[in-house]
Amino acid sequence: MKSNTITGNRQWARARTYKFQTPLIPDLHDAAPFVNETGSDSSSMDNMLELLLAGGMDIIRAMRLLVPPAWQNNPDMDPELRAFFDFNSMHMEPWDGPAGIVMSDGRFAACNLDRNGLRPARYVITKDKLITCASEVGIWDLPA
Repeated sequence: MKSNTITGNRQWARARTYKFQTPLIPDLHDAAPFVNETGSDSSSMDNMLELLLAGGMDIIRAMRLLVPPAWQNNPDMDPELRAFFDFNSMHMEPWDGPAGIVMSDGRFAACNLDRNGLRPARYVITKDKLITCASEVGIWDLPA
């Protein structure tokens, strides 16, 4: 992520600390600050993702909230999906890349690219259901 983007995301996370609340974690504010401000950009985004998941949000929605596509000028987007991104844009700024993000919550595995398309990604699913996702080809030899 660009340094001005991650700095802004960290500052917004700090500014919104009082707004984060969930009945799932009654003493949530005792854990503030929620986002590591000295680690890598990846660790800060992971902190925010963990906060959203701990609050009960599913991993797919949380990642679309944090790293939405470039939806504003897409005339072909489904109106309900547009409404989702429009509503959520009022609550969280995008954690922009370049980034290729791979995640799993034990139930789902997903890959997400930044909205600018600056990071390539390819994936393959083998016959025995092994999923590999990488930004380069040839990271390992696939069995025939």
